[in-house]
Amino acid sequence: MSEVRNALKEAKKAMKDNDFEAVTKYCKAIFFWQIALKHDRKNYNALLFFGRACQELGKYEDSKKALMMATQIDPDSPVAWQGLAVLCEKQPNVSTKDETAIIFTRLIDFVKDDEEKVDSTFRKLAKLHLDNNDPMAAADVLRTLVDRLTGEKRITEAWRSLAQTLTAVNDLSKEHIPKLQEALEHSLNDSVLGENETNYQNYLRLLYRTGQRIKLVLAAQNMAKIFPTYLPLEWICRIFVELNAYPCEEQEFPLSQEETSEYIKRLLSINKTSPWGNLAQGMIYSQEGRLVEAKAHLRLGECVERDC
Repeated sequence: MSEVRNALKEAKKAMKDNDFEAVTKYCKAIFFWQIALKHDRKNYNALLFFGRACQELGKYEDSKKALMMATQIDPDSPVAWQGLAVLCEKQPNVSTKDETAIIFTRLIDFVKDDEEKVDSTFRKLAKLHLDNNDPMAAADVLRTLVDRLTGEKRITEAWRSLAQTLTAVNDLSKEHIPKLQEALEHSLNDSVLGENETNYQNYLRLLYRTGQRIKLVLAAQNMAKIFPTYLPLEWICRIFVELNAYPCEEQEFPLSQEETSEYIKRLLSINKTSPWGNLAQGMIYSQEGRLVEAKAHLRLGECVERDC
């Protein structure tokens, strides 16, 4: 056993000094590790040293084999898993995407108390799922990340990443639509910077798709306070028109006629040919008995029916 101890001692010293400059020194170091492995092929530290040395020498397959063997010897020790993660990041071709995902999934168990490492590891795993064309798995990872984080800023960023991931999915299933809504609601803020406007646009479309028209109007009001754009105004006018044309007891338009008229005015000042704006204005005039003016605006809004 003295040979094993001496070999490990020399290996540890070489690693500490990062003495990888000469191939002869690498070979001498590997010779010591081979002695250790020969005496005890289940020596965890020897496998770690051997795996690290092979990485430095460019022998990536040998490094992977040694580190994988180490994880089998002591699966609850993080060092070998961390070594594999580093190897996969630096040399992505050494492992399949599925193997890399398994490694990072296992690594998650060892980063419980370090917020930065938790964030980084979960995001790397989510990216691996995305690269593997599995956005739903990536979304599940990001949703778990939200619950694992404590810092408000990181949590908000995780919600935004989740929203971005789910928004990019075509034909999102009914099961995942509430998850997207939740992510978007946590991503919205009062800033005019970044992706906030895009998040608002996606949120309003989602509310319309799911029939939440009252909530849509209120969200559009908030958006209109932040962004000087026609989009939220057009949504308000559209819902006003639809709920007046097809009344629904469960969903009454939430704004007063005075508030609605102000939004219509703002929309038509931006785009006087807006179909939804003109239809809404025509309905307002019709309710007020101003039929000539109502007819003129309703005629301008007719292209909605023709899908203009």
